Amino acid sequence: MVLDEFQFNGIEGKGPPNGAQSAGIAGNKYRWPKGELPYTISTTLNRGEKNKVEAAISDFNQKLQGCLKITPKRSRDKNYVEVVKEKAGVCQSKIGNRNLGKQKIKLGRGNGCYSKKTITHEFVHAFGLYHEQSRSDRDKYVTINWDKVLARHCRNFVKQETSLTFGVPYDGKSLMHYGPRLSSNDGSDTITSKVHKFTKGLEKYLL
Repeated sequence: MVLDEFQFNGIEGKGPPNGAQSAGIAGNKYRWPKGELPYTISTTLNRGEKNKVEAAISDFNQKLQGCLKITPKRSRDKNYVEVVKEKAGVCQSKIGNRNLGKQKIKLGRGNGCYSKKTITHEFVHAFGLYHEQSRSDRDKYVTINWDKVLARHCRNFVKQETSLTFGVPYDGKSLMHYGPRLSSNDGSDTITSKVHKFTKGLEKYLL
């Protein structure tokens, strides 16, 4: 997840970072016109990797039934995402439409970056959603164990105070929720559930 300076701050302090109060994801400038996200796929991906991306997009479009849609870039599309392959084992996307012309969805080599779940996860970031554990109301449902989080991954746990929840309940099994030990510095839990009914489901998080 890539945050701009308004979406993220305070990471250098010793305590837990706080979401920027002007986390602009709530602003219209981060929206894709008509809910359509144009894309291209870089030639850095081989045929098999490209097929996996296309399959994930097809599955997403079928399930969302046009509410949101990922579409091949057209000549009139000013802003779009390009799916590229990175040398490092990272999977990464900017949050929302950044009005850059071209912005990248980066899929690393290995690390599960070409699973349907991960590809979809990164496209959902591009649509404008943070991680579920970054919701403004997350402290009612989970505890972030900051002392167990790898320093370089802290940004993925930042609470976005002004993020929109659209009136949808917190979802411990969301595609956008991290698993309990993801980004751990010693194999311990980075996320602990506060709600009994979520505890068992922690092991079944998608990412």
